[in-house]
Amino acid sequence: MTGTTLVEVNAAQWINIANAVDLDPNDLRAATGTVRGVLTDLNRDGAPELCVDYDTTLTCSNGVAVCAHAILAGPHFERVLFHDAGHVLRVASSPAPTWAALSMESTYSNGEIALTILTYQNDAYHSAGQVVIGQR
Repeated sequence: MTGTTLVEVNAAQWINIANAVDLDPNDLRAATGTVRGVLTDLNRDGAPELCVDYDTTLTCSNGVAVCAHAILAGPHFERVLFHDAGHVLRVASSPAPTWAALSMESTYSNGEIALTILTYQNDAYHSAGQVVIGQR
């Protein structure tokens, strides 16, 4: 998507993110790997939202390595627009000035691969449906 910037999430931001998505302190300590973020303006209002992915014990409990995703808005990224587990979160282009649609790919412990479409409604992203797209 045009206007995206890959950023490393620093320790202070990670604590704010963990608080925003209500991570338990034990899960925060158990976070592994690098917390990655992308700044992108999902609604084209000039203020970027922060799309973050991270690993914790909570998100890896299904036997398949998986990341959790969070999308945060606001001056200090304190407003949670989306939070869930999945493998790949993608931003689709959309005509201005609407919020961009998202898709999230997930692989389940039975090997099923599903694609969830997310649309913005009532101040947050919600599932608009899921379809099975393959088998691992």
